[in-house]
Amino acid sequence: VMLAVHVLTSQSMLSAEMARTGPSREPARQALRLAFQAQEEGRYIPVARLHALIALRHASAASLLGDRAAFQAAISQARRELDRGPRDGDPPEWLRFVDETEVTGVEARGWLNLGDAHRSERLYRQVLAAGLSTRNRVSYGAGLADALLKQGSRQDAVAAATDVLPALESGVTSMRCLNRLRIVRQAAGNTAGARDFCERFDAVEQTLTASYNLPGQRTPDARADIPAL
Repeated sequence: VMLAVHVLTSQSMLSAEMARTGPSREPARQALRLAFQAQEEGRYIPVARLHALIALRHASAASLLGDRAAFQAAISQARRELDRGPRDGDPPEWLRFVDETEVTGVEARGWLNLGDAHRSERLYRQVLAAGLSTRNRVSYGAGLADALLKQGSRQDAVAAATDVLPALESGVTSMRCLNRLRIVRQAAGNTAGARDFCERFDAVEQTLTASYNLPGQRTPDARADIPAL
């Protein structure tokens, strides 16, 4: 049963990403359906982080569908699950990323989906101030750049996006982050630092795209422990 829930939550995350990058809302509705299926499958599993993760998948889908009330309720549910304490002892490896920082990161992305870029920026800055892995710092940094750009702060967005590049240049692979930085690259124009950022971004894009096209190469972003940003 745990494996089934793992698969459903991962599929929900991937459907949500399709909704973010495409014009159709159907993938967002599919993400929500998958989250409900995960909730049903896992209802008797006494693992707090699992139920928090399911709530986060609900939150992401709801924000993409413009349902502010359902989004806020799901974020609150995720926090309540984490507050219940470690009922599950040592959780599986694929659940260990689910913590308060992950909840705040999903909340930041959700507010951006709902059109509140200012609140999203504040939350992204909050999570970036925490101790993060390099991969998570890349993901949240790309989110911050996106939030700044949507507020019309192109120069700040370019600066935030530039901060993300060293990790991508050093081997961190994330097509989702690259897609978000591409939006900044397209809007950079003649703002301060734009030329350096654009040249470095283009080089990173070429390298990552080539690596994803290698035979048998698995897309890293399909992993469940990548922040769903």
